[in-house]
Amino acid sequence: MVLPVEVKIRQKIKTKDLKPLIRFMKRFKCGQAVVISSSIERIEKIEGLKVTILPYWRHWSIINEIKGTFVA
Repeated sequence: MVLPVEVKIRQKIKTKDLKPLIRFMKRFKCGQAVVISSSIERIEKIEGLKVTILPYWRHWSIINEIKGTFVA
């Protein structure tokens, strides 16, 4: 299983900023991904794919955020 992780340290992350990540997810059949941001925290659902956006200061808790949400 592949979990794509992308770092975007910006004040705003727009849906268009996630298009390359979405293409990657489709190509490699990943249902979920994580984006590390400067301060944004939200979940985007785009074309049936889930992108969890977390602020960089929560990087140590990424495993807790996604734990149990993936089927190996």
